[in-house]
Amino acid sequence: PFDKAFTMNFSENGNYIAIGSSKLFSKVFDAKTGKELHYFKSDSEKGCDGCGTLVKISPNEKYVFSISSKKDGILWNLKSGKQIKKFGDFEKRPTNIAFTANEKFLLISSVNQVYVYDIESGKLKLKLDNKWIRYYEVKFQKSHHQFILPSKNNIIDIWDAQNGRKIKTLKGYLNQQRADGLKYD
Repeated sequence: PFDKAFTMNFSENGNYIAIGSSKLFSKVFDAKTGKELHYFKSDSEKGCDGCGTLVKISPNEKYVFSISSKKDGILWNLKSGKQIKKFGDFEKRPTNIAFTANEKFLLISSVNQVYVYDIESGKLKLKLDNKWIRYYEVKFQKSHHQFILPSKNNIIDIWDAQNGRKIKTLKGYLNQQRADGLKYD
């Protein structure tokens, strides 16, 4: 039994299941036995029934990250269940969490913003306003610290979390500058 499940994911090798509740907590289970291993709850005094908690297990099963609209994001140690650090100052309800394959960076997105943090230092590396992102699921490329974001006129931008810069823009025929004098909107 689980009280109001909101999100769920398996660890990449299938050893663990993380479930986030609509009631500001999350749990981690052993995927083979179903045994509850950890119960993660914010130290926030605010209670909520409908504040969906997102939860994500890192690729190498070192971390679990949980966040909702009513509390800071918290990075937990998956093995011990202890809190490592908090990430905060989000302006909108988070909709997506992603880790780089080497667990160096953490990405949190909302309906119109993207935040990228250096996990070790806890410092914000990149904050982007992006009104086209909505509920787009942002993921890192497996072998690099790069991710893609939608942009205006169906353009795709490739960003690098390591240096916080846009490294490439991808466009097609319909979003090229027209040469016939007619404006494209």
